[in-house]
Amino acid sequence: MSEETAQLLLSVQSDLETLKSEWKDDEELSGAVDSLSQFIASSTFKERLHVPLDQDIYLAGSKTNPLLNGNMTLLLPSKPTSVTVLGAVAKPTTLPFNALASADDYIDQASPVNTFGPSEVTVSQRDGSTAYHKVAYWNHIHEHVAPGALIFVPFQRLPWSVSELNQNISRLLQHWVS
Repeated sequence: MSEETAQLLLSVQSDLETLKSEWKDDEELSGAVDSLSQFIASSTFKERLHVPLDQDIYLAGSKTNPLLNGNMTLLLPSKPTSVTVLGAVAKPTTLPFNALASADDYIDQASPVNTFGPSEVTVSQRDGSTAYHKVAYWNHIHEHVAPGALIFVPFQRLPWSVSELNQNISRLLQHWVS
């Protein structure tokens, strides 16, 4: 793990502890924070090397491949069959992948703890790419979610001391490998 990713992980863990103590009187919110903390503590985060591939060149059979230098680990996991929803939900929930479902379909099944649903969630794909999906009734755009994705439901009404927590968690999830 790079120094930057390690610092981000430590920052997120520290902010989650601060948030848990801030919300200690609200059992539902502190439970969601505690569940997310446990998920992050049991996960592995690694630096990702983003290598854009031009599908036209690849499919045409070009012998040109991007060159990679350094000590790297190539992970070839099996094809995922689920989607995980975490963040402002009762507990991180892994649901079976449904090709026709959008992020809000998964969120509805994961028991969100926000009084008002989120207007936007972060979807981190297995390749480390991130997209923001609009999920509220007033701005909803149906976008598909790939199998293996992590859907992060942001916390609402964060205290000023941890105001960047949602953005930092979204950045950290780009480096999630298991």
